[in-house]
Amino acid sequence: MSKQTILTIFFSVSINQANNFEKIALVVYNNKEYKRVNPNELVIVNDSLRIFKGIDMNNKKVLFKTKDDIDKSIISFEKIRTLRYQKKSLQLRTTGAIVGSAIYAVWGYLQSSNSYENYGEENGQKNNILIFTIGASAFGGVLGYTISYPFQVLYNSWKPIWSENIIIGKSNWIIL
Repeated sequence: MSKQTILTIFFSVSINQANNFEKIALVVYNNKEYKRVNPNELVIVNDSLRIFKGIDMNNKKVLFKTKDDIDKSIISFEKIRTLRYQKKSLQLRTTGAIVGSAIYAVWGYLQSSNSYENYGEENGQKNNILIFTIGASAFGGVLGYTISYPFQVLYNSWKPIWSENIIIGKSNWIIL
């Protein structure tokens, strides 16, 4: 290697500081409760919509990006005045589980009542309608919960539910 190449590498490394942002959660605390923001979650920081990416604990800085990844901003802990995070909503997933459970419970009842009516009476055994209906209902609930997951993700990105505005510094909220 030539001397010029070595100097170029040395100066480029010394001028460009390494960004040691870890993908750990941003936690704020107010002597009573903790609020946690995980990496890649939407936040509104200082009245600007951003995606939280990581924290550099040594330099006390936070990395944010815009939704389209064009703008990257690094903000120190002291310059963060307000913070709002997106709350998780399980509304559609719960509805999907209930609907799936109800549909499969009806299906399970209809299937088992036709199959087991005569079987239980002939052999003197109890009817297994309830067991089959409960099993089908549980399967339907899990299936409905799983199928409704992508719809819940789309709904949360289309119509997010935001937390209350956390004022950092003037109130008791601090970044840990």
